[in-house]
Amino acid sequence: AYFVDNREFKADSDGIGYRGSQDLDDKAVPPRTALWGTVVHGVAGDGWCRVGAYYLPMSLTGVRVLTPKEEVPSSLLPKLAGFARGDWEYICVDPQGVVTHLEPEEAESKATGQAVQAGELIRICERGMVG
Repeated sequence: AYFVDNREFKADSDGIGYRGSQDLDDKAVPPRTALWGTVVHGVAGDGWCRVGAYYLPMSLTGVRVLTPKEEVPSSLLPKLAGFARGDWEYICVDPQGVVTHLEPEEAESKATGQAVQAGELIRICERGMVG
């Protein structure tokens, strides 16, 4: 298992794009991204990590971007598979607003956090991918 690590690379992107082969120019179609702060499960070799049918580079421009999970402080690791820790800002665009969750949860459940109104800016410290 590898942590998708942006601590040293400091990219402004959402993560690393998957590749169809061990070639940076061979971007996966349709595009897929391993989000910064998530954990991927794959097999490393020759500077690449094979994740299912796709590949991720272990480093970009000489900077490691996939770090063995065991070498990462637990405070940086997501609590649930498919989630990432970080710092993101969003504007609520739902005209009816939303209610947040205090903790990430695997199953659909009753929202337990704060109500957010349309147009409000919120800061997220952990997010997950649905689907």
